Amino acid sequence: VNPAASDYDETQHVLSYATVARSVKISEVDYNRKRRAIAMNGDGDGSATQHTHGTNGRPLKRKNKDDLQKSSPQKVLKLKKKLSPRAMLKRKREQIEAARKRKAEL
Repeated sequence: VNPAASDYDETQHVLSYATVARSVKISEVDYNRKRRAIAMNGDGDGSATQHTHGTNGRPLKRKNKDDLQKSSPQKVLKLKKKLSPRAMLKRKREQIEAARKRKAEL
C-alpha cells in the first residue's frame, strides 16, 4: 500500500484483492488431504518437489563438465582472429589502402 496520490489506483486494486483473498475459505478436510499429500511426496520436510536450489537461490548440484556445450575449435579460432588487435589493425590498413586505390582510380 502506497500513500502517494499517483499510486491511488494501484493501492485500491491491491486492497480490493486483499479483501477477496481474505474471504477465501478452505475446508479442513481439503486442507488436511493436501497437507498429507505434500508430506508423502516430499523429502520429510513438508516439500512436495525435489529441490534443485538451496535457500540462498544457488543450485544444489553443479553440472558435469561433460554436460556443458563446448565450442568447436574453428569457432574459437574465428573469434580470436576477429577480436585480435593485430587482425583489427590489419583490417583497418586494408580498408585505408582500398580507399586510396579507389581515389586514385577516379
